[in-house]
Amino acid sequence: MSDLATRDIWQWGDADEFDDDAFVHLAKLIANSKARVFGVAPDETVRLMSEARLRQLNVLSLSGQHQTAEYF
Repeated sequence: MSDLATRDIWQWGDADEFDDDAFVHLAKLIANSKARVFGVAPDETVRLMSEARLRQLNVLSLSGQHQTAEYF
C-alpha cells in the first residue's frame, strides 16, 4: 500500500478498509507480486493494467466510511 502511495498510483487512509472498486485491482497486484512463491512468473502486463486502473479511481472523493478514532 505504501509503495502504491509513494508512486502516486493509489492511496487510502486505512489499509484495512478500502473502497470496493479497488479490491479486484489490489488483489491482482498482490497475487502477481507473490506469483513466484507458487512457481509462476509475475506478469508485467497484469501489474501495469492494475496500476493504471487504480490511477483512474477517484481517491479524492469521500469513501462513505465512518472515521475511526483512538481514545487514550
